[in-house]
Amino acid sequence: MAELRILTSADLYELVMAGDEVQILDVRTPEEFAAGHIEGSTLQPYDQVAAWPQGLDQDVPVAVICKAGVRAIHAAAVLDALTDGELYVVAQGGVLDWPSLGGELVAG
Repeated sequence: MAELRILTSADLYELVMAGDEVQILDVRTPEEFAAGHIEGSTLQPYDQVAAWPQGLDQDVPVAVICKAGVRAIHAAAVLDALTDGELYVVAQGGVLDWPSLGGELVAG
């Protein structure tokens, strides 16, 4: 099982801005992701998280994020059983908070 930490979207933003190495797993729908996502994040819709997402390194902390926290919690519960690495779940806030925190969302 992973070392699971509960974060807010502001906590994640602070980690990223501080230069901490963290991979961001966006578990929203492809349509939501295309409308705007955090640069460098990986898309894996929460209802398709059954194995460790391709392209993510289990030795680097992973932050699971969605729109409001519910889907991130569900996905993190699955991932928790698949890794001994560090896993963050953004359970309060989400991707849409990023601009109000000072970040930018990328479309496409």
